[in-house]
Amino acid sequence: ERDDYRLVFPSLKEGDDIDFFLLHYENICKPRKWDDFKMVSRLVPLLTGKARKAYNDLLRTNASPNYATVKTAILEEYRLTAEHYRRQFRTIKKEGDENFKQFQKRQELMFNRWFEIEKVDTSDPNAVLRVVLLEQFMSVLYGELALYVKEREPADAKAASELAFKHLEAKREVNEDRKAFQSAAPKKPPPNKSKEEKKLQRVTNTGEEVGDKE
Repeated sequence: ERDDYRLVFPSLKEGDDIDFFLLHYENICKPRKWDDFKMVSRLVPLLTGKARKAYNDLLRTNASPNYATVKTAILEEYRLTAEHYRRQFRTIKKEGDENFKQFQKRQELMFNRWFEIEKVDTSDPNAVLRVVLLEQFMSVLYGELALYVKEREPADAKAASELAFKHLEAKREVNEDRKAFQSAAPKKPPPNKSKEEKKLQRVTNTGEEVGDKE
């Protein structure tokens, strides 16, 4: 354990890829089976800029955050959310200067980050299936409906479908009530015409100018 403290980690510098910075850190810590306290205490001095800000902001509500919580806060500060990683995983392309092994590792990183932030156990096939089915269902929603369902963070596709169904049914019922109210409302009588309007109407109907009638 004494040798662990002799390890020298590079500090996070501006422009560094935060994903690979944390991945490199974890690849050193996890084989040594460090606990949460040690992983956090060794990470914090390495943080700078936005990452350090995320940690300091986190301390205002959580005095002793574990490593997973610190990591999530840092990634969110960089706007690297579960949705970000999901899109990256679905759209990732091989770079010209990387080989297929490097590409596969980058692809796997996007996948693992996506499920890690979603707090999904990738060793559980049912949990993975739940996320994939929910993703596929959300892909058919659009516009205001997609936003409505997404904001309510459904746990699975079934919950998402119920939200979408109830929302559209509620909108349909409101529209029907509005139409019923409008058709039942008494119609306003046409406004009284002025003398000039009446005179113009007689001219239009007869083609001849008619004198005013008192």
